[in-house]
Amino acid sequence: MNTPRQELEARVASAVSKLFAPMPPAPYVRPCPDPRHGDFQTNAALVFGKIMKGHPVELARHLAEVVFVRDLAEKPEVAGAGFVNFRLKPEYLADQVSQRWADDRFGISTVSKPETIVIDYSGPNIAKEMHVGHLRSTILGDSLARIYCFVGHKVIADNHLGDWGTGFGMILLGYKREGDPEKLKLDPFGHLERIYQKIQLEAKADESVREAAKRELVLLQNGDVKNRELWEQFRKYSLDALDAVYQRLGVQFDHTLGESFYNNMLPAVVADLLKRSIARESEGAVAIFSEGKLPPKDDPFLVSEGGAFRDNPLLIRKSDGGYNYATTDLATIRYRRDHFKAQRVIYVVDGRQQMHFRQLFEASSRWGYQDMKLEHVWFGTILGPDKNPMKTK
Repeated sequence: MNTPRQELEARVASAVSKLFAPMPPAPYVRPCPDPRHGDFQTNAALVFGKIMKGHPVELARHLAEVVFVRDLAEKPEVAGAGFVNFRLKPEYLADQVSQRWADDRFGISTVSKPETIVIDYSGPNIAKEMHVGHLRSTILGDSLARIYCFVGHKVIADNHLGDWGTGFGMILLGYKREGDPEKLKLDPFGHLERIYQKIQLEAKADESVREAAKRELVLLQNGDVKNRELWEQFRKYSLDALDAVYQRLGVQFDHTLGESFYNNMLPAVVADLLKRSIARESEGAVAIFSEGKLPPKDDPFLVSEGGAFRDNPLLIRKSDGGYNYATTDLATIRYRRDHFKAQRVIYVVDGRQQMHFRQLFEASSRWGYQDMKLEHVWFGTILGPDKNPMKTK
């Protein structure tokens, strides 16, 4: 069942093929920018006016006379420099609603070529309560997952949890100093957040506290039994609390693979990027730089400063040997292709990460994943009462 727009496109294409033969029918129909002028419009006369050296307004008048739409729209109107506007009839719209209401699929057909699509959304941090920004990603991502599934794609919903990183060093240090197992069990988010906030303030005032937190993180990353045991407890309690929120929202994931899942893959990712000369060492770190093949303004590895462009590399291994989000995201892309056979990945993350994803997608293309569609569906930043981006901490 065609949508009103698809039906108009077919009618306009038929009229164009009669008027402008042997020109191929290539009309463009879009919603009217101003609803007062109609529901849809076509710029076919403008396009073919240039090709045929004819006056667009005159061609638009011919098109308006020839196109058969009396069963679905009022008499077409010529507007502006050669647009043809269409206003749908109420009885046609009522009939469309009735037909769709009687159809189990509301008149929506399935796609002819289904894809395997991974949708990456929600992604809260372990040991921190979800805030409205996470909820926005969750609802938008789940809506996309339902829509793509409904039209016939194979959808894999993946909750990429933030469960590994520098913040855990502080939480481990703070918990060892004043953690309470009973409070952790009763209120995991509240207890861990209070510990995190307190130790963070201490670290700002005392460099030795920050260094102690770093040592706790290194112990965790190196497999220390005690730190690993605490981390697993924090993760379990956090996941249980998050699941309660997801159940209330009616949101389900196929996989919940946090950053920790990819940790052992990161050295091989960096080694491969170095081997292929996609990344290179710089000041003890490893990063991906511009190849110089793109216009500077379009190159995510360059940034404008004072009228000139300077390097804006994507760091994938820090000078201390540690890894970061970019390294994990690259490992995730490889895993999703190899294990999920993903043809397309959609990231539902707020707009502050646009540059990160531009760099990530370009790096992935250079790494050999140019045939894998990677998309960032972003939304605006959620501001708190202080007009700053909302953060749990």
